[in-house]
Amino acid sequence: MLLSISISLDTRRAKKTGKLPVKLLAIFNRKPRRYQTVYDLIEEEFKALSSRQKSECLKKMQETLKQL
Repeated sequence: MLLSISISLDTRRAKKTGKLPVKLLAIFNRKPRRYQTVYDLIEEEFKALSSRQKSECLKKMQETLKQL
């Protein structure tokens, strides 16, 4: 019974603003489940989350997502 959690960008549905919802992807017993967060990003912003140099806003968002 392993639990794996990752942050993912849900590209299945775009909002009216053109942004995509950021979701937590939890995999337990080989069954994936996505949990909604309050964040919406475009693909470039999501890629910037993994870079070393990022804006203050993205730093705060990343810390909040890690705490979840």
